[in-house]
Amino acid sequence: MEAIVPVVIDLLNLEPSFMHHWNVYGFWAPAIQDYVDMKITDWWASEEMRSLIRLVDPFSMKERFEMPKLLVNAAGDEFFLPTSSQFYFDELPGEKYLRYVPNANHNVSEGTDALETILAFYASILNGVDRPKFSWELKKDGSIRVLSESKVKEVIMWSATNQKARDFRKDTIGNSWESKVLQRNEDGTYLGIPTKPKKGWKAYFIEMTYETPFGLNLKLTTPVRVIPDTLPFEYQTPKKPKKGFLSK
Repeated sequence: MEAIVPVVIDLLNLEPSFMHHWNVYGFWAPAIQDYVDMKITDWWASEEMRSLIRLVDPFSMKERFEMPKLLVNAAGDEFFLPTSSQFYFDELPGEKYLRYVPNANHNVSEGTDALETILAFYASILNGVDRPKFSWELKKDGSIRVLSESKVKEVIMWSATNQKARDFRKDTIGNSWESKVLQRNEDGTYLGIPTKPKKGWKAYFIEMTYETPFGLNLKLTTPVRVIPDTLPFEYQTPKKPKKGFLSK
């Protein structure tokens, strides 16, 4: 296998990811209702669940993923939170890239340019073309600093605000993500500085657009951050169900 492009599977490292899901929403999103009905969510933190996770969570076998990888996720996904990459991305080995797509839900290709990014990455693998080199720093003051060694066509900071909840699902806020072009600083960096919302929460990330020899734009992003980075709820481990694992 030369490379992989997982699409809208923003759930690696399942247990902390789904604890975060609850801590943010205070409920299980309706999109995962089938799993709630099967009472799978009642087994978090149990040995039975951890045994299953070792078999089905790709994060448990992350050392196998040395190949180049592009993880394409929707910033408005109805299943997974846009801040989920904090639980896995840094620990993935080898060459790796993120693309969070603004104003997109789990059907990430609908009305977006996500497919162009995938094709550009695919073409670079097939033709042995180097991918862009860049780095980012998530600073303590909430800003995001990006340094690109490769020539970049455009750098944008995307942001969305929800005054009522830390909830950025497209089902909740619609196409609320807005863009702001960032200018290159004298030291070659780009700095995204979010304005703190007067009320509620703001999500934001930086997107870099690179031209390729194939006439396709390759868009790559930083992780998504949220300010204030506060969790409205706290997950409480439920009592272990009386019936067997995965039984109704």
